[in-house]
Amino acid sequence: MKYFCFILIVSSFAYPDIPVPPLTNAEITVPNAKIDVLRGMISADRRLNSFLFTPSRDGLYRFEITELKQNVRVNVAAFDSAGEIIASAAGVGRQNGATLNGLTAGKTYRIQVGQHTGFSAYTLIIGHQKEPADTSAATDINDSMQYTDQRNVYLFTAPLDGNYRFEVGNLKNMRVNIGAFNAEGESLRYITGVGNGHGLTLKGLSAGEMCEIHVGQHTGFGTYTFIIGRQKEPVDIGLDIIADSMQYTDQQNVYLFTAPSDGRYRFELSHLPEAMRISLYAFDRAGSLLQYTAGVGPGRGIALSGLSAGELYQIHVRQYSGLGKYTLLITKQ
Repeated sequence: MKYFCFILIVSSFAYPDIPVPPLTNAEITVPNAKIDVLRGMISADRRLNSFLFTPSRDGLYRFEITELKQNVRVNVAAFDSAGEIIASAAGVGRQNGATLNGLTAGKTYRIQVGQHTGFSAYTLIIGHQKEPADTSAATDINDSMQYTDQRNVYLFTAPLDGNYRFEVGNLKNMRVNIGAFNAEGESLRYITGVGNGHGLTLKGLSAGEMCEIHVGQHTGFGTYTFIIGRQKEPVDIGLDIIADSMQYTDQQNVYLFTAPSDGRYRFELSHLPEAMRISLYAFDRAGSLLQYTAGVGPGRGIALSGLSAGELYQIHVRQYSGLGKYTLLITKQ
């Protein structure tokens, strides 16, 4: 009699029922700011030179003195169309000047450069406000800082309810400020001196909600990338294995779970990178928090008891630390 031995090898990983595609990148490049170059001469005591300036769009403009002799200083002042002074700076040397915020397109302003100490030829540069960039179809915007206090404006409308991340990358020897404002111009968040990989997250935006993101020059000049992390579409799930990913800080992936029968269900993470941790939240149909666990790794999750057949629940998987792929397993216990 012959005996046969069969060895059954069970893999520790089941192929996912639902592979969720990652967010795709869409890149645009924003043109450089317009910079006017005006030349003048201070050749006598109390000499005043005036320039008329009409901005092409509302916003922030920089008036800066360059190519001035080392020990010469000038005074810089700006006047509105009624002749009222709106800004001034005394004893200005090279690479200094005045920044005017809130100038109105089509109005004419008078810029005055006057003698303070010494005599010299000089150059007055005017850094213009750039046109706001529409980010509706972009995730990576290549842009630049060319002058002191420059402010670049990005228009954003949330396509879905959820969380959105705005950060900067590819900076070299420079820092920026980032501010977010709602449609009424009210400040939502503002951070200063931001470097690579840092930024701000706007949580709980509603679909169709509009805001402006301002990136301002803090130190240094050069190019940078403005990066938008977008909310993914919610995914309908059942007793499935979901393969998904975290691609940006504070990312939140939303899953819609309808209980197939009364009972207790478990939502468990697996196949995370070693340095990655995730938080899980469960909500009922009304949006009330049922349970959560924060900063967990493989083999951890949440168990929900007393779920009702046919009831809809939301499971939120949120980035806690690190980025990469993960698997979410849903089982009935």
